[in-house]
Amino acid sequence: MDFTRLTTISLLSTLLIVSCDNQSDVEKKPSISKVTNKSSEQTVTENLSAQKISADYICAHLLVKTDLFGNNLTLSIEDKSYQLSLVESASGSKYTSKNNNVSFWQKTNGAILELNGQRYSNCEKVTVQQSGSDNKHLRLPFTATGNEPGWSFNLTKDELEFNTDYGQKTIRTAITHTPLIESGKTIQFEADGKVLTLLAEKKLCHDTMSGMPYPYTISIQQEEDTYTGCGGQPSSLLTRTPWSVLTINDQMLVQDSRISLNFNNTSQLAGVASCNRYSTSYTLTGEGLSIGSITTTLMACDPALMEQEASFLKYLANVTRFDINDSGQLVLYTSQGASLLAKPEIQ
Repeated sequence: MDFTRLTTISLLSTLLIVSCDNQSDVEKKPSISKVTNKSSEQTVTENLSAQKISADYICAHLLVKTDLFGNNLTLSIEDKSYQLSLVESASGSKYTSKNNNVSFWQKTNGAILELNGQRYSNCEKVTVQQSGSDNKHLRLPFTATGNEPGWSFNLTKDELEFNTDYGQKTIRTAITHTPLIESGKTIQFEADGKVLTLLAEKKLCHDTMSGMPYPYTISIQQEEDTYTGCGGQPSSLLTRTPWSVLTINDQMLVQDSRISLNFNNTSQLAGVASCNRYSTSYTLTGEGLSIGSITTTLMACDPALMEQEASFLKYLANVTRFDINDSGQLVLYTSQGASLLAKPEIQ
C-alpha cells in the first residue's frame, strides 16, 4: 500500500475516534449538570426550611403568628397575611410592609405591632410547653401547698423553706447549687439534718379545699411522714395558650363565628367577642377567678352575632372560677353555675 495513502487513513481514523469521544462527552455533560443542579436546589430548599423561625405573640386582643425567612417576615392576623421586610432600626429587629401600613418591631422582652394606624405596644411572646427535655424541668421559684394538716413548700435558687402543721414547724436551708427538678423524678434535699424527698408530676391537681386547679401533683416525704398536694402557678394554665370558645352555657356558637380568650402574664384578658373586640383584667386568688370591667369596640354586625356577643359578655363578667377538663379544654364557671367552654388554639 502507498505510504502516503496509509498515513492519510491513519489520520482520518484518529480524528474519527476523537470526534466520537467528544460527542460522548457532550452527551454526558448535560446529565451530570442536571444532577448537580437538582442537588443544589434540594440543598437550598432544605437550608430555607431550616432557617424558618416561627413564633406567636398576643398583642392586646390579637393573636399574631410570625414566620421569619431570612430578612422576610410573614404575619398572620385573624386569617389575613402580611408580608414584611427587615429595615434599619436603633434596636431590636424591625420589619415593615411595602406600603408601611404594617410594621412589627421585635424587642428583647416582646414586640410592637402597628396595624393600619393602630399601635399595640405590649405584644407578649407566647411560650408553649414542648416535649423536649429542656421543658421537663420546673421553673424556679417553685411553690407547693397541701391541706390536712396544712403545709407549704417554697424553693428558690438560693433557699428552701418547708412549713408543716399550718406553719407551726419550719425547715429552712440555703441552696448552694441551683437544683434541676425534673417532672416525674424524685429529688432529695437535706435541711436541718433531715432529708426531704420531692416528687413533682406534670399532672393536673385540684386543691382539696378551694378546688383551684394546679399544673403539678406533689408528694413530699419527710422521714415517716408523707405530704401530698399541688404545685406550680394556676395562672400558667390560663396563659399557656390563647383559647377559642366552643360553647356558651352549652350552646354552640353561630356557624363561622369566633370568640377568643387571650390571658396574658400581666393579668389582662382580651379577644374577639363575636363582632367586637373586648379587653378587661382578671384576678386570680386562692379562692377563684374574677373578671374586671369589660370594654369593647362599637361595631354593628348581624343580629345573631350581636345576640351571641351579648350572651358571652354577660357570662364572662360573672365568672368566679375555672378548670381544665380531661380533654385539656378550659371551662369558665359563673356564680350561677353557667359555663363557657374553650379549646386551646396552640397545642
